[in-house]
Amino acid sequence: MEVHIIISFIIGLGFLIVGLRKRQASNWFLNQGKVATGEVTDVIIKRKTGSNGYKQTYYYPVAYFETIDGQTVSQELDYGTTFNEYPKGQEIEIVYDPTDPQKCQLNSQPVLVYVPWLYMIFGFILLTVGTLLHLEWL
Repeated sequence: MEVHIIISFIIGLGFLIVGLRKRQASNWFLNQGKVATGEVTDVIIKRKTGSNGYKQTYYYPVAYFETIDGQTVSQELDYGTTFNEYPKGQEIEIVYDPTDPQKCQLNSQPVLVYVPWLYMIFGFILLTVGTLLHLEWL
């Protein structure tokens, strides 16, 4: 088996697994999480360099919200964008784990639904391409 086929399988399987885990977590948040209105109190800027040397800047909002039992939480969200989509002071909706409010996400369709599906679709495409290459159909 050629190396590029093996790499396609491994990367495809990795994306598929990550997508399934993200979907499982999103389903949990959608079914059992509590929703709160919060505010962006800070934006963490992270610069990452790709394998090609290209530098990309990501903006991660820090959300401040109050749980239904009155606990205040300040947490950096794991949803970073390449532009400052959530500036300081912006009101946002958060979904959180009532037993551990530090586990929280933006309560938005792209974060909770589309992102997991994109990972799974990309993984499936790579697995399919690897399979077709292995069968010499491409």
